Amino acid sequence: MDNDRIIIRNKYGHSKSVQTLQPKTAKDLMETEIVKPDEIVKGLLPVGASILAGEPKCGKSFIVMQMVLAVASGMPFLGMETQKCRVLYCDLESPNWLHQQRLELLCNDESSLDNIDIITQSDRDVIGTLGEGFEDQLLSYLESHMDCKLIVIDTLGEIMTSKTVDEIGNGGQYAKEKEAYDRLIALARNRQVAIVVIDHTTKTVVDKDVFRSIRGTYATSGSYDTLMVLSVPKQADSGERVRRLSVKGKAVAEQEICIVLDENWEIKEASNSRQYEQSKKERIYKSCDLSKYLKMILDGERQIQGSASDILEILRGYGYMEDITPDTLGKWLTSYKDVMMNVDNILLTKKRIASKRVMKLRYGNEEVKSQW
Repeated sequence: MDNDRIIIRNKYGHSKSVQTLQPKTAKDLMETEIVKPDEIVKGLLPVGASILAGEPKCGKSFIVMQMVLAVASGMPFLGMETQKCRVLYCDLESPNWLHQQRLELLCNDESSLDNIDIITQSDRDVIGTLGEGFEDQLLSYLESHMDCKLIVIDTLGEIMTSKTVDEIGNGGQYAKEKEAYDRLIALARNRQVAIVVIDHTTKTVVDKDVFRSIRGTYATSGSYDTLMVLSVPKQADSGERVRRLSVKGKAVAEQEICIVLDENWEIKEASNSRQYEQSKKERIYKSCDLSKYLKMILDGERQIQGSASDILEILRGYGYMEDITPDTLGKWLTSYKDVMMNVDNILLTKKRIASKRVMKLRYGNEEVKSQW
């Protein structure tokens, strides 16, 4: 008998020959020169299988189309570098006319269109499903298009069938779903391409973990290399179309990206959530009458000092008429302390004198004599 193989019995009692385990030491692994897989979108989309989930009509297809156009032309996406390559876009929920309409709306460089191959709902009758030829069709396409490094499938439901879920494999729903997804995942890893599957989220977010809103069993989120969830922030500015893209994966850092879209669903601005919240806070501050009155007073008086009631009285003397209480003013000044400094160079300091909380406002580059 070959020393590299052993005979085992499978779960049906049948004998078969399998190869013996041949591990390497951790030292050998550390000393091995290994090439890291490519990133199609640097810091966001590595080679492998990814899922992008979001509630219906939240803009997934518009954002994905802009990613496809960026990768096909080698232009940045969400401010991140892309690896220029051919893209196969399986837009299985849109007829030809709708896909064309979106292209006309979002494409700014028609020279990139030759680098994108499209299959739409209008071609649905020639597309197989998982377990019924779809992965073989993808493999055949990749063999004839070696420059393709990104495949987008919109949506997961269009390539799943009752056979995929109910008949493939044995065991519970988890095992059946995992076997179905593993077909795509194995294809992505073996061919060193990125496959992005679009799907919907459930209506509820369990334990406030946005990734647990991905539809399906844990086989879905557990199998894919990268998870992305597109959601609508509850506190988005009125008049702004804002989306939050939450990302985590085996080869990418966990992150949240805020995306601002214009009236045509084109990406206008993208930043991490912290930067977006700071930018939003600055916009609110600049549009507020209170900030304008504070600057007007400081331009003449050089400093404002006193309790919240004292400062409100000074503001009233300069014509500030908004109906707020001293407590509201004090909380506003504390909340916007960092913004006042960043935008207008206004420094806020606070000190308790006896039982009274006193605040002082002055320009940060001015030395003003103080009572404390």
